[in-house]
Amino acid sequence: MFDGAETQADAHAKYAELNLETATSITNVPYHAGAAKYYSEQGIEVATK
Repeated sequence: MFDGAETQADAHAKYAELNLETATSITNVPYHAGAAKYYSEQGIEVATK
């Protein structure tokens, strides 16, 4: 969803608002291990518990 979001703004205006930092800062719900791995690879740590 985030990879290439900047090129998808033509498909839907909300793509222009997507970024990893904002996406990971709006919830206190623990992330699935697979999602946490993706974010970790992007340099962002998220809670899994």
